[in-house]
Amino acid sequence: MSAFRIRDQHYEAGEIYPRHAHDELQISIVLRGTMREESGGVAYDGCAGDIIIKPAGLMHSDTFSATRIVCLDADPASIEVPFRAYAWYRATAATSPAVRLAKQFLAGEDVDDDVDDLLGALSPRIGVDRAIATRAARTLDETFADPPPIPQLARDLGVHRVYLARVFRLQWGCSPREYVQSVRARAAAHRLASTTRPLAEIALETGFSDQAHMSRIFLRCTGLTPAAFRRLARQ
Repeated sequence: MSAFRIRDQHYEAGEIYPRHAHDELQISIVLRGTMREESGGVAYDGCAGDIIIKPAGLMHSDTFSATRIVCLDADPASIEVPFRAYAWYRATAATSPAVRLAKQFLAGEDVDDDVDDLLGALSPRIGVDRAIATRAARTLDETFADPPPIPQLARDLGVHRVYLARVFRLQWGCSPREYVQSVRARAAAHRLASTTRPLAEIALETGFSDQAHMSRIFLRCTGLTPAAFRRLARQ
């Protein structure tokens, strides 16, 4: 049996949790809505498709906007993988097993194997230049429909492109190019979960060339088609 306790958590728009810490390790899978989390003087903006790891004892604050999260909580001593670093994951390798786990859990199915798959995708992070990685991610978050070339992004941040690629992968678990695809998929997921707008319209708004392109990338990033994800998030 999995060491994790799994919860389906709903937060109202504008709900705020001041600075606090958890006694347990927490892994959060965002299914719907948006959130802002602040820790260590850095603010992270999240939406559908994001996965957040918070080690036990990490001080943080949260602001939610009609957010639905599947939470996995565990005593750190009860799991073999030592997740000691705060981290956000947006790579396909983590998103797909996370969405699959959430789908199985909400359907009332056994998820022990799915938990193992997710933990395997969430390799513990070592120390990285979080300031550079976070600034790069924010730029890509804001420009995902037409992002700057990586050499230009590195110049804007005042670092070498190889250094940017290294710290970016360590922080986010993927390359900047892969991150852009995941941001587009997450932007689509947010619209799919919170609106009834047509898929073709969502595809063009989120930087895809057409609905088929969105469906292909979305399936690769989440393991579900856009229509299937919309059904899951709106249960």
